[in-house]
Amino acid sequence: MGVIKRFIIIVALIAALPGLLPAPRAARAEPPAPKPLPELDGVAVNPPSQPAAPGALTPRAYLPLVYNNPACQRYGLDCLEPNDSVAGGAALPALNRGLFGTVITGSGNTDNVDVFRVTLVAGVEYSITLSGGLTMGSPFTPPADLDLYLFAGSGGSALLSAATFGAASERLLFTPPATGEYALYIHLFAPVGLGVPYRLDVVEVANPCTEYGVDCREPNSPLASAAPLPWFNQPVYGVTISTTQVQDRDDFFAVLLQAGTRYTMTLSGGLSAGTPFTTPTDMDLYLYDGVTTGAALVAQSDTYGQAVEQIVFVAPTSTAHGLRVRVYAASAPLQPYRLEVRSQP
Repeated sequence: MGVIKRFIIIVALIAALPGLLPAPRAARAEPPAPKPLPELDGVAVNPPSQPAAPGALTPRAYLPLVYNNPACQRYGLDCLEPNDSVAGGAALPALNRGLFGTVITGSGNTDNVDVFRVTLVAGVEYSITLSGGLTMGSPFTPPADLDLYLFAGSGGSALLSAATFGAASERLLFTPPATGEYALYIHLFAPVGLGVPYRLDVVEVANPCTEYGVDCREPNSPLASAAPLPWFNQPVYGVTISTTQVQDRDDFFAVLLQAGTRYTMTLSGGLSAGTPFTTPTDMDLYLYDGVTTGAALVAQSDTYGQAVEQIVFVAPTSTAHGLRVRVYAASAPLQPYRLEVRSQP
């Protein structure tokens, strides 16, 4: 075979070679970039000026008084005396019912304080109301001015206070960080010189967010306005507005977590747990280490698409955390969701 012929054959083989090789693999699509973290624009709220709280209580041995005193159910009569000094307090084991008592002030009278001991359960929200009439929420008759304080059972400084000026009723909302005894301290602020009757109610607050598609716990945005969420191991339903309504794009909740406990927080799109959202709705879940402006993001679940979002978190400290439900994408004005915080398997 001549040199020229061999050269022609080699050139022909080289020309045909690309067709004999497999086509190069298409470049793999890059995963989508992580979602940008939402801004956290909280507004600090200065509490209104209130009278100074009473002095710190010292640890006390509570008196072994019983609740079935008939005077406790008659408005205008005193109940469970003696309970008018920091050295003692009357046991108050029964909840969700009204108790009536009287405080007196004036020259030489020391009965301007009533103290009650009550056992509260961690994670349950309680409404504690001090009223001036037969019905809960009734104001006092001017110039009477009564105030309400909550102390730990071991004493110390007041945990909460309701001490507005004037004759209005006083109310506290409290979710105990731990199960135990707490002291309710009723103080007659205005020295009217006569007996002032009152009604005291300690009521367990039921979960109001049990209907799917109905908004709940508003207003609860920004983080500084987070609504307490004490109902663990049961669903809480809410609604956010789509991205065209930025003012209600987020719902914030304050959840009191205990150190060392494993929590599972699940955000679903339907009535049942684990139900995805309807296309194209995309909602995300974020957890912060506090409920004040400047709190740090400690966990998040913000996958693209309609999947259920879930955070598993072991709290390093016992404190209130901010839980944020955010709508990332939506087509309808209202975006219902199901949120559940579980402290049990």
